[in-house]
Amino acid sequence: MTVLIPTCEHVIGLLTDYEDRALGPLDWFGMRLHLALCPPCRTFFQTFEQIPALVRRALADDTAPAAEQA
Repeated sequence: MTVLIPTCEHVIGLLTDYEDRALGPLDWFGMRLHLALCPPCRTFFQTFEQIPALVRRALADDTAPAAEQA
C-alpha cells in the first residue's frame, strides 16, 4: 500500500503491540486506516479481539473436573 497505509502482513505484525497498548500514533493510525479499507484484515482483527474473552470463558468453565473424572 502506501507509507500511511501498511500492508496486511504489517498490520498482522502490529497486533501484539496493539494488544499490549504499545503502538505508536503512526502505527495506530495506519492500522486503523488499513482495517477501514481491508475487509479480510477487519474480520481477522475482530476475531483477534474476541480471543481474550474466549480464553477467560474456557478457563472459567466447570467442565474440567468432569473431564478429570472421565
